[in-house]
Amino acid sequence: MSLSTIRLELREPEAVEKTDDNLPGFFGGLRRGWDGFVTAASVVVTGLGYALPFLALALVIGAISVRLRLRTRWGRPPAPPDAD
Repeated sequence: MSLSTIRLELREPEAVEKTDDNLPGFFGGLRRGWDGFVTAASVVVTGLGYALPFLALALVIGAISVRLRLRTRWGRPPAPPDAD
């Protein structure tokens, strides 16, 4: 078993600059909330962009299916009335 040296370096904390990203209070929360909203909207729009080709394909297949179903339903002779 070998031993190694651990080096520990302690420093004074640096002063935190006040920027728009770390404003305290209402305006800081408003800024972070807006950034979160923009990020969420970007994710939703990106997801729609990925899903759009599949949705278009599903729409075409659904339209063909409905058209075929209506054509076969109209082509049938009417059902005979029940004899009571």
